[in-house]
Amino acid sequence: MTNSIQGDVLRTKETLKYILRDLDWKMKNKGKMNGLSTGYTELDSILGGLYGGKLYCLAARPGMGITSFALNISLHSALKLKKETLIFSLEESTQMILARLLSIDTMIDSRVFKTGELTDSDLEKVEHAVGTISSAPLVVVDDSFDIDDIEEKSQEYFKYNKDGLIVIDYLQLISEGNKIGSENRKHIGSIVRRLNLLAKKLNIPIIVLSQISRAVENRKDKHPLLCDFRDIDVVNYSDVVLFLYRDDYYNPDSMKPGVAELMVAKNNDGPCGTLELAWIKKCQKYANLSYRS
Repeated sequence: MTNSIQGDVLRTKETLKYILRDLDWKMKNKGKMNGLSTGYTELDSILGGLYGGKLYCLAARPGMGITSFALNISLHSALKLKKETLIFSLEESTQMILARLLSIDTMIDSRVFKTGELTDSDLEKVEHAVGTISSAPLVVVDDSFDIDDIEEKSQEYFKYNKDGLIVIDYLQLISEGNKIGSENRKHIGSIVRRLNLLAKKLNIPIIVLSQISRAVENRKDKHPLLCDFRDIDVVNYSDVVLFLYRDDYYNPDSMKPGVAELMVAKNNDGPCGTLELAWIKKCQKYANLSYRS
């Protein structure tokens, strides 16, 4: 046997042992999640949390708030679960992302971070939140646009931190060599495949945000579908595909104002389905519906 195939033999045996240990844990901890909680009860129920080694694609048309949703999950990961959380922001600066995180955490209107029109009480809340987030295991990177840089920094950050979450906003802005993903479908497929492999190598869940086709706008029913991805490889190489949709964005007279639908459109290891979340626009916070009621 060559060295390479011998390594595969050993990994096969070790993986079988891991499956047995995992089953034993699940038997002893019935009702508990083995994955990283998102903070959203129904989503955790469907997915079992976010699992290391899996690529999660969160997609929507512009205006639905997928960046806000990903930041809500990131805050839960870093603040509540104390997990290492690495955010790659390819569109907004670190300052903009942190201001959004502060708005979500304090539930203070996001506009005041631009206007400065805060009350003394608001300022106290922000000061407290700054201290909390500063001490949390959360890092925002806004200067890595190439897939090579993302891979390198992710591997460096999680070299010793073996548990956590990576969020990338967003797929079509990632470059590979001299090409930006949005310029060529071939590069989108290659980038998604590399993100899938990175998740497996680090054994960390990766959430990558993605745009979908304008074709949605031409339909009467504007709920997104898997066929709305410009490149089918995004679906093929993602373990889970999530769509975010808000009816009140398109319909001012919507029967469900302030409600977002989160659709699990693909789930390799479990069920699909749709759940509803409360959307608190002023602070860009997504919450379990029970919170709003």
